[in-house]
Amino acid sequence: MQAKSAFRSLPLIIVVAVMCIAITAARAAPPAPVVAPTNWKLRVDGVNTDDGFVITHVTPGGPASRRGLEVKDIILEVDGVPVDRNWTLRNALQDSGGIVDIVVLDHRTGREIPFRNVRLAR
Repeated sequence: MQAKSAFRSLPLIIVVAVMCIAITAARAAPPAPVVAPTNWKLRVDGVNTDDGFVITHVTPGGPASRRGLEVKDIILEVDGVPVDRNWTLRNALQDSGGIVDIVVLDHRTGREIPFRNVRLAR
């Protein structure tokens, strides 16, 4: 009779052993790496509006200056995503990886001008 009772508790022992192994494995797993946010910049100041990002200052020698952007130009899109009050220029640049395509409304001509592969600064 004792042999039968030992076999009856065997499934319970296996379940407990598997649970202990799973808990130990979960504790031993290395933590996910912490990725520091990048700080990509176009080197412009301005205001996010419903129409886009209106440039109020361009830093000489920065990425925007090298591409010919000027005060009063409006950045409409970054990588195909419209820039507005909800999706700000800062959000778009941080998600970019350092190189972006932008579409700018030229305040002098009123035309939308695409700029491809704009290298950002840190």
